[in-house]
Amino acid sequence: MNKCKIVYLLPYTYWGGGLQMNRITLLEQLVKRKDLEIIICVLQFSGKTSKLFKELGLKEYFLNKPAKFYNLQTTLALFKTLFKIKPDIVHTGNVDADIHGFLATRFLKNTKLVVEEIGSSVDRKPLIRKIHRFVYERADKVLCVSPDILNDMRILESLSRQDVEITYNPVNLNHLSKS
Repeated sequence: MNKCKIVYLLPYTYWGGGLQMNRITLLEQLVKRKDLEIIICVLQFSGKTSKLFKELGLKEYFLNKPAKFYNLQTTLALFKTLFKIKPDIVHTGNVDADIHGFLATRFLKNTKLVVEEIGSSVDRKPLIRKIHRFVYERADKVLCVSPDILNDMRILESLSRQDVEITYNPVNLNHLSKS
């Protein structure tokens, strides 16, 4: 049986960020599946979350490049890394990672891009909203974490795509019992 290779693309792995904790909670479940191979790719720098990824037995690639979307050296380094990995899916969840992921996967055969919106674009500049809409409209799959975020995507970024799926953030019940 061939495993589906999924690369989770993160801008960095500092401790306690919403994106990183969301990924840890999700990955704790996904690593149990025998049909998946999960790989973490970090654009800019490693942080304490990397320790948790290692505890889950996940392989990580660190590009050590500026995460900002306009840095083409980062996109090129990502492309080279993905070319070696040959993932089936690249999953992003941050504006910078979305754009780097989009550009890098356009030249990879058989690699799908899943873009996930985890926050509102209310504070984004109009140009960034337009760029993001461009990525959303061309990604293989678009996810968002709530109906409100989807509404923001439609209003603020003029997203016309109708197949966006809402995937609520996972909840780790162990975290709830510690309070």
